[in-house]
Amino acid sequence: MKKVFFLVFFLTLSMYSLSQEAFIVGSLDNKNKNVSEITERLSGKRILGHFSRWTYKSFFNNDGYIIRQINFYNNKQRADFRYNYFFSDSALIIASFLYSDTTDCLHFNYYFDSLGKYNLFEIYSIRNLDFPFMIGNEFAYKNNLLLSYNINTINIKGEPSSIDTIKFQYDSLGRINRRSIISNIENVISTENFTFFYDVHGRLTDYIQESSDSVGIYLGGVVWSEERENKVHFRFSNFDKYDNWRKSYYVTEKGEIFRSKRKIMYNKK
Repeated sequence: MKKVFFLVFFLTLSMYSLSQEAFIVGSLDNKNKNVSEITERLSGKRILGHFSRWTYKSFFNNDGYIIRQINFYNNKQRADFRYNYFFSDSALIIASFLYSDTTDCLHFNYYFDSLGKYNLFEIYSIRNLDFPFMIGNEFAYKNNLLLSYNINTINIKGEPSSIDTIKFQYDSLGRINRRSIISNIENVISTENFTFFYDVHGRLTDYIQESSDSVGIYLGGVVWSEERENKVHFRFSNFDKYDNWRKSYYVTEKGEIFRSKRKIMYNKK
């Protein structure tokens, strides 16, 4: 039996600014300085039996943090996410709303040390503030680069139900070239690797997501081949003068398939 993976990534939101603080969880992954709005339209071509007529509109504040994302399907609004940010000396708290409905609100609490390095995050549902349903801890750094941390998923009894270890590798310029998620669910270990490639200008051009489970299949994207349904390869091109990509493609065993295009609006200087 095939194991199904749902393709979850922030490419529809982010410019892929790969700092040492990237890839935590939530809207901090999508910091885009000098950007006010991004509109991304998927190709509309038939993919895996469905038409991908999604459009994503994302809005950013002056600090580069995403404050709103609206999702459309066939020009009809399907979701409206909003984000508020609260800063203190050692914590950053993000309140995330769906349709501005506080009953579906999430709270992302990030904590950092005196050097600005993250050392803990917690995610709470507004429906249960007694304990978080996800905790990130055991952050490890070397030469100011994030090497690893753990994500603990908590069940409704407040007990850990699974542990993911997130590990990073860097190239000689300190850029992330691999992120690995090692999952332990009921003592079953699996690994998912994310590999990044850059051009001579330092721009991210390719991103590969691949599971160690050879019988898995990714849904939500175009896989590498019928024999490699556990691998998805993204490519970015048509960079603007600010080095932000405006077109993306799926790369398959047989060649490229157009995925999306973006319109990017910048803050006036």
